[in-house]
Amino acid sequence: MKSDKIKIFLILISLLLNNFCSYNNLIKRRTNIEFTIMTYNVNFGVSCEGEENIENQANIIKNQNPDWVALQEIDNNCVRSGNINQAQYFGNYTNLNGIFGEFVEFDGGSYGMAVLSRFDILSTKFLTLPSTIEPKIAIIQIIQIKKYLKMALVNIHLDFANSKIQIMQIEKLINYLNKLNLPVIIAGDFNAEPLSPSLELLESTGFQSINKDHKRYTFNGKNPTLEIDHILYKNYEDILIQPVMIQVINDPIASDHRPIIAKIRITQN
Repeated sequence: MKSDKIKIFLILISLLLNNFCSYNNLIKRRTNIEFTIMTYNVNFGVSCEGEENIENQANIIKNQNPDWVALQEIDNNCVRSGNINQAQYFGNYTNLNGIFGEFVEFDGGSYGMAVLSRFDILSTKFLTLPSTIEPKIAIIQIIQIKKYLKMALVNIHLDFANSKIQIMQIEKLINYLNKLNLPVIIAGDFNAEPLSPSLELLESTGFQSINKDHKRYTFNGKNPTLEIDHILYKNYEDILIQPVMIQVINDPIASDHRPIIAKIRITQN
C-alpha cells in the first residue's frame, strides 16, 4: 500500500513538472516587445531652403533613436551632394546599418533610397517596380526580432502624382508580400494622400494605416499642407502589430519633407 502511494505521488510530481515545462516553453515563445521605426524623405541631403543639410538630418534621426528607418531620395557618390555615400553616412552617424538601393545611375554615382537598421537582417530584396520617367524599387527586409518571430519591413517611394502607375506599383508589391506569409510594415513617401487609390488598394488587402493626429501634414517642410508620407501594417496569423504612437516631427527646415516616427508593439501568442 505504501509503495502504491509513493508511485501515485511520483506520477503526480511528474505531471506537474511536465505541465510547468510546457507552460514555461509557452511563455518563452510568447512575444510582447516594442520598437521604433521612422520614415524620412531627406531630399538627397538638402534643406527646404536648398542648402546642404545632411548632418542636421542625421542628427534628427539619431535624436529619435529608431530601430529601423526608411529613407527616400538618397544619393550615392553623386557630384551634386559631394560624392558622399549617403546611406553609409547616415548609418555611421546613427550607429545603424545602412543599405542603399539604386533607382538609376546619376551625376557620377547613383540615386535611390536606403534603409537603416539595428535588427538582425535575414534578407534584403530590391524589388523593381513599374515606372514611368524615374525607375523605382521597394526595399524589403526580412528581420529576426526573436527566435520565433520574423517580419517584413518595406521602404517605398511611389511614382510622383501618377495614380495609375502607383496602383501598378502597389499591385506588384502586394503580390510579392503575399508570398512571404509574414506580418508586414510599409513606410515611405507614397506621393499620395489618405483615400487615394493606392492607399485604398493596400487597405482593401488587409493593411491598416497608422492614423496621425491633427498635425499630420508632411510636405512641404516649411509650410506643410499635404499628408503623403505614411506607415501601414498588416498582421499575420497570431502575430499582432499594435501602433503605440505616431508623430510627425516638427522640423520645417531640415528637408522638404517632415519625418515620421512611430512606436510599434508586436504581440505573438
